[in-house]
Order: sequence, then C-alpha cells, then structure tokens
Amino acid sequence: YYVLRHVLIGNLGLDTLVPLLVYAGIDTNAALKLFAAMALLLPVAGVMALARVLQGGTPWLALLAFPLAHSRYYAWGFLNYFFSLGLALLAFALWLWLRERRPHIAALVLALSGALVMCAHLMGFGVLALLVLSREAWLLWRARPSPRWKAALGALPTLAALAACTLFNLLAFERGLGLDMRWYDTPAGKLRNLASPFIAYEIVTGLVVMALVVGLVLWLWRTRRLRLLPGWRAPVGLFLLVFLVMPSVIMNSHYAGSRLLI
Repeated sequence: YYVLRHVLIGNLGLDTLVPLLVYAGIDTNAALKLFAAMALLLPVAGVMALARVLQGGTPWLALLAFPLAHSRYYAWGFLNYFFSLGLALLAFALWLWLRERRPHIAALVLALSGALVMCAHLMGFGVLALLVLSREAWLLWRARPSPRWKAALGALPTLAALAACTLFNLLAFERGLGLDMRWYDTPAGKLRNLASPFIAYEIVTGLVVMALVVGLVLWLWRTRRLRLLPGWRAPVGLFLLVFLVMPSVIMNSHYAGSRLLI
C-alpha cells in the first residue's frame, strides 16, 4: 500500500514536520497531536494577523474563525490543507505589511513563503495566490485616475514571485495528482459544501452552530456593524466563484461533500 519515493508533492506538511519533531525528542503521538493542534489554530492565527495588518487591531469578530476552523473538513483529517491554509493567511498578512513599505522584500518573502506553503499543500498555495492576485488587481483598479502602467509596474515583483513558485512546482514537483476540471457537482452539492464548515459527525450540533453563526452575521449586516473594508468585495466574490460555482474538486472539497451524509 505504501512506496517510499523521494519526490516532492504538494501535500507534505505533516510528513515533513512530524518527523522533525520526533527527531527532536518528542513522542510520536505527541508530535502528531501537536501538528493537529497547529493545523486547527494556524488559520485562526492567520485571521488575527490579517486583522492587525488591515485594521490595526484584532476585532472581536475574529472569534468567528474558531467555529469555521473546527469544521467537517478538519474532522475528516485534511490536516495538511488546514496547516497550509494557516501558513497562506500568515504569509499574505506579512506580504500585505511589506507591500507598501519594501516591495522587493515583499516579493522575496512571497516567493519563499509560497514555496513553503506549496510543499505543505498545493491548495494552500492556490488560496495564497488568489488573495495576492486579487489584491494587486484592486490596487490596479484603484489607480484609475493616474497612468495604469505605473500601477502595473508596481505589480511586477509580485507576479515574478508567483511565477518563481510556479516554476518551482513545474521543475521540482511530481504532478499528475488528478485534479478533475469536469463539472459533475449538482447545485445541492454546492449548497452542502457551503454549509459543510459547520457540519461535523454530530449533525444536530453542527446545525445549531451554523444557525447561531449565520444568524449573528445576518444581524451584524442588518445593523451595519459588519462591513467589508475597501477593495475586498472582489476577493470575496472570487472565492465564492472558485469554491461554489466552479467544479469543487479543484479545491478538494468534493470528496467530503459527496461522501458524508447531512
């Protein structure tokens, strides 16, 4: 069932970090539990880091990251994906902080962190790339009164960093993992995937959590306590397109969505 092969694939977060922890003297079970805890908490840390970079502090709404992180996909054991997602959010926050201060250093950090995220899980790098590209697109759109070519020049270091990561994947990674581009998810499956962060093995508990979180978000939206920062409607729309409208197998959400009965 297993073959030892010394090749890079985009799914090595646990396989890389846990042996290092064991070599450092940590018990194997403790190392695995530590990685599982990191996979659960890193996305929350990424949300908090983004809030600090964008808003200068961490609002209480960042607590909503906890019920989203402890989701059905986490219960199914997609630990490398969650780990890479947390790394992607942290890398994006750091890139945002450096983007206006040290653009070339920001590009170097993006290239290095992108390669690291890619090794942990390829889809984490996909999330990082979508975030970075959507931010650059908004900066380009915001510069409409001034010459567009100046804003485009500012995006070149970022594009070079993402191109370097892509080249790294093409040259060093073994590919052919079978990401299927065909459409074979039904609208009901898409809605199930939308609800899936709140659904765990205890279905009733998951539905209660979903109702509470959705109700809170709707109340915040109706009372205008919840608003998107400028430039974030396009990224949110882009993620809705990728995860809900496009074939969900691209982001590895099809498997749990189709096999776990709700």
